[in-house]
Amino acid sequence: MTHGASIEEALAVAPSMLEAVRDGVPWLHAAVCEGDAVVLGARQIRSRVVDEAACAQARVTVLRRASTGPAVRLRGPCLAWTLALPHVASLVGDARPETLLNRNVRVLLKGLLAAGAKAAYFGREHLAVAHRPAVALGYDLLPDGRVLIEAFAGWREGFAMEPTIAAARERDTDRWQGRTPVGLAAYVTDGATPASVLETVVARAAERAGRVAVSRVAPAGRAIAEPAGESRTLREGVRVPIGWVDACGGDAPWIGGDALTANVWMDEAAEALGAGREVPAWGVLEGARVDDLARALGG
Repeated sequence: MTHGASIEEALAVAPSMLEAVRDGVPWLHAAVCEGDAVVLGARQIRSRVVDEAACAQARVTVLRRASTGPAVRLRGPCLAWTLALPHVASLVGDARPETLLNRNVRVLLKGLLAAGAKAAYFGREHLAVAHRPAVALGYDLLPDGRVLIEAFAGWREGFAMEPTIAAARERDTDRWQGRTPVGLAAYVTDGATPASVLETVVARAAERAGRVAVSRVAPAGRAIAEPAGESRTLREGVRVPIGWVDACGGDAPWIGGDALTANVWMDEAAEALGAGREVPAWGVLEGARVDDLARALGG
């Protein structure tokens, strides 16, 4: 566990965590972070999510994480958990790629409940507290079965982005259907602090899992690479339940956007759809359909 880390430092541990689980033991890292940032999902196009000039003027840093899914707005203090698994069923025996989040976020839910927050998972990209979005989720699934789950929560404020720093398309996207995200502070036990909630979640996660290594010191990290779509000419996006699908056509098709999925699978799917083939069977797509990916490529 890390206290007082920057948001950038918390994001950078993901690749090291995925390497650590090669020994067969799940790993959990948790951090109370300071800073003021928008954290893009691994496959989002920044110009379609944030107004970078407005972010610079407001001194809001634009960062990227390793996991897929929509952007998260974080203002310190905030909480970040990084869970890496050797395979999808490492902690919950009946978990499958289709239920990756549904089963594995239970290790976080137990801790949030113990901290006084009435937390639940109703699907897709967040945990709810008192039926309001409170903990943003993202994941990645590697071809060899390793899993990354990242979770982020604000303390005083929720993780929704303010319109003043959002790109035009983002401002027009209704992500929460009237249920504005909330910070945890108002929903946990009186007297709780970010650090105490963090430690409660970690302790209960370890108890729930029975076999999880807790990283007490942040492992050496590295910056998350920008997606290929950032340097390519984009097609018009396709609106989907989770937000948007973005794509680039041509000789090297690329697909990105807000969907929860495996990064490598999305690259393989783009290649297959561009060549008129079926997408690989091993991947799972949440918040969009394969037909949406094909439409985004112009198919």
